Amino acid sequence: MAIKRYIATDDTTITNAFEQNFRTRGTGSNMGASDVVEVFSIYGQQSSASVELSRALLNFPIDQVITDRNNGDIPVSGSVKFNLRMFNARHASSLPKSAVYTVAAVSQSWEEGIGLDMESYKDLTYEKTGSNWVHRGKDVKWGNVQATATITALSKTAGQANTRVLTVTDVEGNAVSFTIDNSTSTSTATVIAFSNANSDATQFATNIAAAINAADSASTLNISAASSDATVTLTMETASDSSVTNIAGTAVTDSVVTINRQFEAGAEATIGGLFHDSPRFDTTLANGAEDLNVDITHLVEQWIGGENNTDDITAVRKRNYGVGVFLTSSQEAYSPVAIDNKVQQNLTGSKHSYYTKKFFARGSQYWFKRPCIEARWDSSIKDNAGNFNYYSPLIPVCENINTIYFYNIVDGQLKTIPSLPNNKIFVSLYSASSDSAFTEKHSGAKIPSPGMGTDYLRAGTKLALKSASCSNWVRDGGTAMKGIPVASNSATEATGGQTQTPGIYSCSIALTASDNSAELNRLWAVWHAQSAAGVRIEFYTASVTPRIIKPYSNNYQGRYVTSCPSLRGNYYKNENARFRFFIREKNWNPTVFVQATAEPKTKIIEDAYYRVYRVADNLPVIDYGTGSTSNNYSRLSYDISGNYFDLDMSGLQPDYAYGVKLAYYLNGTYVEQPESFKFRVEES
Repeated sequence: MAIKRYIATDDTTITNAFEQNFRTRGTGSNMGASDVVEVFSIYGQQSSASVELSRALLNFPIDQVITDRNNGDIPVSGSVKFNLRMFNARHASSLPKSAVYTVAAVSQSWEEGIGLDMESYKDLTYEKTGSNWVHRGKDVKWGNVQATATITALSKTAGQANTRVLTVTDVEGNAVSFTIDNSTSTSTATVIAFSNANSDATQFATNIAAAINAADSASTLNISAASSDATVTLTMETASDSSVTNIAGTAVTDSVVTINRQFEAGAEATIGGLFHDSPRFDTTLANGAEDLNVDITHLVEQWIGGENNTDDITAVRKRNYGVGVFLTSSQEAYSPVAIDNKVQQNLTGSKHSYYTKKFFARGSQYWFKRPCIEARWDSSIKDNAGNFNYYSPLIPVCENINTIYFYNIVDGQLKTIPSLPNNKIFVSLYSASSDSAFTEKHSGAKIPSPGMGTDYLRAGTKLALKSASCSNWVRDGGTAMKGIPVASNSATEATGGQTQTPGIYSCSIALTASDNSAELNRLWAVWHAQSAAGVRIEFYTASVTPRIIKPYSNNYQGRYVTSCPSLRGNYYKNENARFRFFIREKNWNPTVFVQATAEPKTKIIEDAYYRVYRVADNLPVIDYGTGSTSNNYSRLSYDISGNYFDLDMSGLQPDYAYGVKLAYYLNGTYVEQPESFKFRVEES
C-alpha cells in the first residue's frame, strides 16, 4: 500500500479572544481535549479596533515515521510526500471566504491539556498543565526562553584528562556522559577527543563543543555548544530554573574543566505560540468549508533528520514540536501596538474579520476525520514480463524499454541476495526450440566448472539487445534504472539491481526482432551475477512472451470488463490484502476453438488507479492518486498475471463495508470503470 496515515498525538487551540462579557480575554484558557480545533481572526468586535485571534497546534508521531522508514515501510527521502490533512467540522457560524492558512513548525515544546470549553473559555490552566495563549506548559511562557552555562577547559595532560567523564543533562531529562578519550582526535556523540588537545585548552574546548553538538544532532541531547578560546558556552531550551540540572562528572571533580556558570534560565517571552520562520506553507480555502490538505514534505524530512541536497533544499534538522495552523499575517487582525500578554503588534494585518474555521481534532468520534500526516508514494511495480514489447518506432523511446522483475522469495519471504558483487545483477535473453529443452538445462543456479565456457548449458541462442537511451526514465530506484540500461547495441546482457524493496530486483531491456533474425514467440530471461573470481552464478530463469506493436485499423474505443477473482467478503484489520484483477475488452468474442483450447489472458492496463470508499455513506477513504502532484500513490501494479494492488486494512475502521473503484488512463483521459468491488473489515 502506498499511503500511510499518522494520526495526531496532541492538539489544542490557543486564543486571546474575549469571553462573553467582552471584558476578560481567554488568554489563560486551554482546549486540549475538545473534539475540534479552531482558527479565526476577529477585528473590531469588542471595540472599534479590538483584536481577537485563535490558532491551532498539532503534534504528530514522527518517531513512528522514522521507525517505518528504517524498516522499509515507507520510502527514502525524495520518493515520498507528506501531506498535512485536517477535515472541516460543520457548524452554524459564518465561514471565512478566501482565507489563507499558514502551516508553520512550532519551535518549542508544549502541552496539550484537558480543556473543553471553546465558547466561554472557562477551562483555565492557572499556569499548570496545558498550553494557552501565554504559556506553553507549567510555569513556562512561550518565547525564546533558554538556559545557558559556561565551562572553561583547562590545560591538562593526557594522563590527567583521559577517561574522565563530563555529564550534561537537558531540560527534557536526556543525560549524556561524555568520556574523554586520549586515543582519538575526533569527538562523537559520547566521546570528547583529546589526542590533539594535550596541554592545549583551546583545542580541548573545541573538542568538548563538538561532542555536545554531535549528541544534539543525534537527538540524544537537546543542547547546542560553541567554543571561544578555552571557554565553552552551552545553550538549551528550558521551562524554568527549577527544571535545569547542573553539569557534573569526574571531569568536574578532578578539575579537568571548571564550571564558570551552571545553567540559568533566560526571560525573553512572547505570546500566541512560537514558530520557525522557515519552512512555512500557505494554502487558500476559497469557500471556507473545504478540508485542509497541504504538502509539508520539506518540514517532515527536517524532523526525520535532514533532507537530501536536491531541489535547492539544504540539509537541515529540526526537532519535532508539531505545527501551528493560523491565518496568514496579512489576514490576522491589524494591531498598531502590542498589548502585554494579549495582542501582538501587526501593522500589515487586516481590518476584516475571518470567523470561524473549525477542524476535527484527534479526539473526534469520526474515524476518518482526525487530523493526520499522510505519507504518499508510488509503490506500483510495472513488470513487463506479461506485456514485453519489441522495439517499435510507433511509440516513444521510453516506452520501448521493458522492465522485468525477479522476486527472490525464500520460504515465503523476500530475501536480499547476500554479497551480490557491486550490488549488480545481470539479465540475458535466450531463445529455445522448446520450453522443456530450455528448462531441463536451467533448473536452479548453475556454476560452470573451471575451464568450461559460460554458455555450455545453453539450449537456445543468447539474443542481442538494443541500447535505448531515455534520460528522464526512472523505474524503482534500482541500479542502472536511468539513462542507458544496455551499454551498446548487440550487447548480450543488461545491468539491473535491487529496487527500493529488499529482495526485489529489476532490469531494463530493449529488444528488436530484426536484430535477432526473427520474431520470437517465447523468450527466456536468465538472472545471473559474476563472482569476484569471474565465475558466473545463475539465480533464476523466467519466461517472457514478447509482442510486436501494431496500430489498430479502426478507432479503438478502449472499453473493458473488470473482475476481481481474489476478492473476499471479509478481511481483518491487521491484514495486508492483495486485490488482483482480470480485465478483458468489452466486446471480446473468441471463437469456439479459442474458448476450448486457450486459457483466457488478462489485459494489462499500464496506467490504472484505485479508490476506496465507505459503503454506508459513500465517504472517500482513499481517493484516486492520479498525477504527479498526488505522487501516483494509488496506481496499480502489474505483472505477468495482470493488474493488482495491496491494501493495508489497518487504515480502515473495522465493522464497516468498503468498496473499491478503478479508473483507467485511456487516450489522455481518466475513465472510471462501472464495476465496484465490496468487502467488509472485521476487528479480528
